Amino acid sequence: RPLPQVVGISVHLTFARRAYELAAWYRARGCIVILGGLHVTSCPDEAAPHADAIAIAPYFGHRWGDPKKAAQNAALTADQLVDQLQEDLRESHKHVAAYAQLARKHGVKLMAYEGGQHLVGYGGAENNERLTRLLQEVNRHPRMKDYYSRDLQHWNEVGGDVFCVFSSMGRFSKWGSWGLLEHRNQPVEKTPKLEAIRSYLRSQANGQ
Repeated sequence: RPLPQVVGISVHLTFARRAYELAAWYRARGCIVILGGLHVTSCPDEAAPHADAIAIAPYFGHRWGDPKKAAQNAALTADQLVDQLQEDLRESHKHVAAYAQLARKHGVKLMAYEGGQHLVGYGGAENNERLTRLLQEVNRHPRMKDYYSRDLQHWNEVGGDVFCVFSSMGRFSKWGSWGLLEHRNQPVEKTPKLEAIRSYLRSQANGQ
């Protein structure tokens, strides 16, 4: 049976050693190995020597779903939250730059197995209807196009490789507003995240 060209392995603390053994087995046979998961995110220096690429999940905006601040955050307007998202993006970019530097040190590629905004309630905050409506409104906000564009541009500037945006299409709910499209018949002009992705892909195709 032929071996795969590329092998992706999710690494967690409890089975990290076994994951590294599998990575070594596949690499010895010419396969490209990508390591991702919580342990890689937490201990990239440990994982990188066992891989050809490490994969992270560079989301931004996670703090707005904090159950301890749900009522406070829900009282904001969409414009106010969008303004403050700039800080989330800057913070995410600091972490991404650090991972990129580490990847260069080990001579491996940096990939994103998923990424984008992470505006969703958790730990009970998903049941705060006012917060959910606000986070969904922010996902539809025209300035999300700029944030996604800046996020991808930064990824490109620090030398990031494959970036999987989560996700292509899906209806918004209390469990998240992940889709670039909410449904297949949605007008493109009402999909700021999708517009950013399409613009970025055009710029890459034109060598910009």
